[in-house]
Amino acid sequence: GFVNNYWCALLSFSMSKHCQNTFNIPFFIVEEELEKENDNVHMDDVSNVYIRHYLRHFLVHLLKESRPETTLSNYESSLREFLDQQYIHPTGIASPLTFSTSFHCLPTECKLWILCSLLGNGNVIQTAI
Repeated sequence: GFVNNYWCALLSFSMSKHCQNTFNIPFFIVEEELEKENDNVHMDDVSNVYIRHYLRHFLVHLLKESRPETTLSNYESSLREFLDQQYIHPTGIASPLTFSTSFHCLPTECKLWILCSLLGNGNVIQTAI
């Protein structure tokens, strides 16, 4: 697992505060889903990546707070728009998602950072990087 990872601990804490009344998914499920997508990082063909059902729904739920039009069919583009906001990452750091990159192909630590950003930990994240 990712027990010693700062982003994992922050996500676990944030989910316990944020998700208890809105999207009832336990942290250990998210952690398992992320672990199952680990092999996607090495895939060249984005069309064949392993995409976890619960993780997609969790992303849509988190994105709907700032982008209500987000659905399962457009969550990747909504996520790119969210990450293109200037305040999300420090100056000089580009968004990890491009049009040829899927969220599900990113390294796990990057996914954890994105999920923490979606949960509204922007100030904590910028000072931690």
